[in-house]
Amino acid sequence: LRGPDPREMAKADCVVIWGTNAVVTQVNVMTHATRARKERGAKIVVIDIYDNATMKQADLGLVLKPGTDGALACAVMHVLFRDGLADRAYLEAFAKLVGTTKKTYFRLGYGFARQRNGSINMHAASSIAAVTGAWQYEGGGAFHSNSGIFKLNQDVLEGAAMRDP
Repeated sequence: LRGPDPREMAKADCVVIWGTNAVVTQVNVMTHATRARKERGAKIVVIDIYDNATMKQADLGLVLKPGTDGALACAVMHVLFRDGLADRAYLEAFAKLVGTTKKTYFRLGYGFARQRNGSINMHAASSIAAVTGAWQYEGGGAFHSNSGIFKLNQDVLEGAAMRDP
């Protein structure tokens, strides 16, 4: 399962740049976003904790307090559901797939956990496997990190044998 090719951004009707100052750090993102604006009339939305250079190029800029990204995302989803704008068929297809497949395995990466509310994000995603009962079956469940599985000899890594006594 892959995400979209970044070049597809140029075909968007709305580009949301969230949590990055793309003007300074990701020129390729701005190339595709501005192409979408020029060729398609796309709107550019920037969400960040700083009023940065990218924010100045936005049609709509939202400056958040650090750690409130999840609250904004939930608020937007609330409005989408309330106003009938959510693609329920898309969501139901995913829910039905994981709900009817006993051995669904979630591999959860580090990215979305590396922020103030990261533990909440991780808890929510890993709970899907508990709600569906996937943990009952070999091949089912959720996996985040296996760092504790390997019993590495820290003395070797830290060069303990090479230290003066």
